[in-house]
Amino acid sequence: MLTKGGIRLLRVSKVLVVCLLVSGLLFTSLGGGQVQAASETHTVSSGETLWRISQWYDVSLEDLRSVNNIWHNYIYPGQTLTIPSGQETETKESSNEIQETETEGSNSESQDTESESSWRRLDISSYERDLIARIVYSEARGEPYEGQVAVASVVINRVLDNRWPNNVEGVIFEPLAFTPVHNGQFWLTPNQTAYDAVEDALKGWDPSDGATFFYNPITATSSWIFTRTTIKQIGSHVFAY
Repeated sequence: MLTKGGIRLLRVSKVLVVCLLVSGLLFTSLGGGQVQAASETHTVSSGETLWRISQWYDVSLEDLRSVNNIWHNYIYPGQTLTIPSGQETETKESSNEIQETETEGSNSESQDTESESSWRRLDISSYERDLIARIVYSEARGEPYEGQVAVASVVINRVLDNRWPNNVEGVIFEPLAFTPVHNGQFWLTPNQTAYDAVEDALKGWDPSDGATFFYNPITATSSWIFTRTTIKQIGSHVFAY
């Protein structure tokens, strides 16, 4: 038979158990919900790159690659990518701040520069870079800078498309692919703007939105080129696929 003291102790024990259960539920609903926050997804469209997508969502390229386990440069239209959640990025940044307090300024700047400058849509030699710059200069000198980057992007898009040779030299010297190669304009010395346009295209800027063709509608002599699907016009050039 329970005494009055035993009954009081039993009641106190029950109250403690209830409090512990409520605390656990609150922790699960608040803390657990934050840990399991759902990440966004992104469906890749033609002409997009991992670097460009990382800029849109304000996440690091490294995090985007890690979450999707993609360590090459090729993504394809229709592919679904997981975007790192804000909390994941925030946690990683906080950890980095603790570990790198002494070199916060210099390290963060060098890492940002490295992530933006070292990644390329295509790994090419200086010789191949020169070939693309010659195409840009001979085809688009005098055009808006955006249009020059778009011309460089067309060359890169062809290299990444299995309908064309898988290297810069093969794409540029493919028979009848680029008029300047046949009329001699290709061998003019490119200016710095042409090289800058190639660099921006390699970094992921594609103003052509994935085009694999471009032409001047006023001077084009092939009726076939007008059958291609138009994406946009930049300056004198129409970009199509």
